[in-house]
Amino acid sequence: MIIKSQAYYMYLDPNASNVNLREKFVSVNCAGIHKADRTFVSENPTGREDFYIQYLMGGNMRTVSDGKLVKMEEGDFILYYPHTPYYYEGSEASYYYWVHFTGSETLRLCQSCQLENGKIYKPGPRKRLVSTFERMFQDFIIR
Repeated sequence: MIIKSQAYYMYLDPNASNVNLREKFVSVNCAGIHKADRTFVSENPTGREDFYIQYLMGGNMRTVSDGKLVKMEEGDFILYYPHTPYYYEGSEASYYYWVHFTGSETLRLCQSCQLENGKIYKPGPRKRLVSTFERMFQDFIIR
């Protein structure tokens, strides 16, 4: 299987997808797959307006969690709450699914699922999670 980077946005302008929409219950701003073709670093010292999940499907990455630079491995995911600074780096073998989402009930939903800000979770590779991301992509395509 050949993996290529893909991105899907609610708005035609990707910069307009970094929003906190309080008038919706839960809404996906944008989602995609990042397949690295070289080592990379991503840093946002002020964070985003929305929630951000990365689910690592291949390779490994290093990210900051609980103030320490730690390794993420295949099958791990991390959730960043709004306005949370983030830093991560990966190799050319890294690829991950990502989603940015918002809404009036998003914080309560994350808390009820006991998903903490900036914590790495280790569910392992799961076909069901992958199919959920792919369904999200389909929804963006058909709008």
